[in-house]
Amino acid sequence: MKRFFINTLKFIKKLFTDHPHELGESYLMHALWATIFSIYLLFAGAACLIHAVFPFLFTDTASSIAEWVVNVNKDRGRL
Repeated sequence: MKRFFINTLKFIKKLFTDHPHELGESYLMHALWATIFSIYLLFAGAACLIHAVFPFLFTDTASSIAEWVVNVNKDRGRL
């Protein structure tokens, strides 16, 4: 039973760390980046909603934010 428990914990740890380690990041650093991107993209979404009603506002805000997210994300694995 103890061996099963240890193997299960190792498997769970692997689920949470494989992808971040592929990028050369820890789990916490990966979570931080994901949170930062989420916040920026929430602002981009809000800008899109406002722009839909008032087309003269935030004319390039969402696309600029999306471009920034893509560019930063492309380089993350190389930092």
